[in-house]
Amino acid sequence: MDPRFRALREVARAAASSPNPQAALVRGLRALLDCYRLPCGEVFVPQGPGLALRALEGCEGNCPLHDPIRALAARALNEGRVLRTPALVAVPIPGERGPRAVYAFARRDLAEPLDDAFLEALASVVGLWIDHAELYQRLETREAERGRLLRRLLLVQEEERRRIGRELHDDLGAHLTAALLALKTGREEDAREQIRTAMATVRRVSRALRPQALEELGLEGALRALLAASGLPYRLEARLCPLDPLVEMVAFRVLQEAVTNAIRHGHPTRLELRLVCQGERLLGELRDDGRGFDPATTPPGVGLVGMRERVEQLGGELSIESRPGAGTRVRFSLPREAP
Repeated sequence: MDPRFRALREVARAAASSPNPQAALVRGLRALLDCYRLPCGEVFVPQGPGLALRALEGCEGNCPLHDPIRALAARALNEGRVLRTPALVAVPIPGERGPRAVYAFARRDLAEPLDDAFLEALASVVGLWIDHAELYQRLETREAERGRLLRRLLLVQEEERRRIGRELHDDLGAHLTAALLALKTGREEDAREQIRTAMATVRRVSRALRPQALEELGLEGALRALLAASGLPYRLEARLCPLDPLVEMVAFRVLQEAVTNAIRHGHPTRLELRLVCQGERLLGELRDDGRGFDPATTPPGVGLVGMRERVEQLGGELSIESRPGAGTRVRFSLPREAP
């Protein structure tokens, strides 16, 4: 077998053997050194304006080649191509936004020279496997987060069922019981009053499940009513298009929760809401000028969990940007048609 093909195969196997991107990067270099019995090599990654050493293979900490290897690696990273000196080779590993790393190693006399085309092909193989490892890592993180969100959503749903059950039992049940007793004792007017109150309870619970404003006013009108009810100055920009009813419901619920959170926690003086159709997507955004918070140190509440899960269940995305003293911005994107 051509030694170059064997080297490509071994480097690909080594890089593919780890789902961790950094480990895949180091194993790829180790396989290359082993295939050609190269004395030593180093892995560098971009860090700020310079490079950071990620791994040493076959080198001691005081290796005399370290400084010249580092200098050549920095040049290869900046120029994005294989570079050589009489003693060293530096090979940039490609990534989506330019080189993601550099393999740099000491040369030696080889029966089969390491030409630039071969090294670029080898670097591309390593880069592809690192892309694969990063994608796998992101998927694992996303699935873990989705699992946590789903568990919290189930708890929220169960608590909502309990709340509705308590309201029906304690409020509606009490009024119906009082109405029945009033009828038995001939107090018809009292019975009517209890029944009217019970009907109001039913309407209140029904509106909580499906907002009456959305039914009567449509999405834009319901949002205008929501903002007006906040008592704060507001600006609404709405450029809507025909939407799936489920998408309308989710958009309204997410913005309703966002407005509630802004008023309850941010104490803003003004709200700005934007909801527009763009191609096949519905884009929503709520800004407030409240006190803001640090998302990195503030655990998400059940409201945020519910917002995110609603959006993601329809194949959408939701993000929150905030910092202390600078207000909060909630943005989401939904498909116009529910899946």
